Amino acid sequence: MPLAKNANEKFNAVKGAYLNHIIPSIRIVYEKANKVRESFVLVHCAILSLSGFYAGAKNTNGATYRDYVSRFFPKGYPVERLWRDLRNGLVHGYTLTSTFILTHKHPELHLYLRKNARSERTGELADLTIINFENFLDDFEQSAESYFKGASLDSVLLGKLCDRYDIAPPADYFLDEKLIENAKRLLDRRTT
Repeated sequence: MPLAKNANEKFNAVKGAYLNHIIPSIRIVYEKANKVRESFVLVHCAILSLSGFYAGAKNTNGATYRDYVSRFFPKGYPVERLWRDLRNGLVHGYTLTSTFILTHKHPELHLYLRKNARSERTGELADLTIINFENFLDDFEQSAESYFKGASLDSVLLGKLCDRYDIAPPADYFLDEKLIENAKRLLDRRTT
């Protein structure tokens, strides 16, 4: 698929990538493969990526992530801890710190905060926040919809989206028929 040329095409490409491919793919990983931990990782990667379009930055970082979550997610998320303890630990180290409890199928517990609780793993006192996966993914999807609505109405947000698109468009899969044909020919030669 060729890269988008104008602002409208870039906007539609990014919006389509997230709302028609990335978020539905995360739902499939969660619902069909029952990979909860991996689904949490994918949501954090998607938030970080979308925050880059929000900021118009080549490189995403803690500031872009925290700004995006603060502006587009519902109130109640501990934004600093979400970045520091959960996103960094889970995405970079496939580890979890002692300040979050991740669950699924418990919407009644989503964003429940237990102050000054003793961690069963470390024995340390910390504020523990429960994040329920289904709510978390829904909140991300709603944040993306709000962001795209804002970008469609705000020329500054749209300009940042276009800036990011020009240096780092969303990942897209496309089938290169010629490459596949050549690979098949090479494999055929090896087996004969």
